Amino acid sequence: MKMLLKISYSLVLILFISCAAPKAKHTKKPLDFTIAFGSCNRQNMENILWKEIKKNKPDFWIWGGDNAYSNTDEMDKLRMDYETLKTKGKFRVNK
Repeated sequence: MKMLLKISYSLVLILFISCAAPKAKHTKKPLDFTIAFGSCNRQNMENILWKEIKKNKPDFWIWGGDNAYSNTDEMDKLRMDYETLKTKGKFRVNK
């Protein structure tokens, strides 16, 4: 029984050692990935946060809410609100 217990412990130990994550190779360039989040953009107001967002150079943007406020069922009004947002041009974060 003791022998079986020793073998079991040995196998478990070998399993843990073999499953250990390999050491990462050192690279000269740090591996960074920046995700930016935002929401609630009013197309008729200047959004002063874009400059700060751009400073962080995000690799990916998640728009978690309204990119234009347009509380309407009228397609012409909705189209006009999105056109206002599009012509402002500052909502794009160019690298």
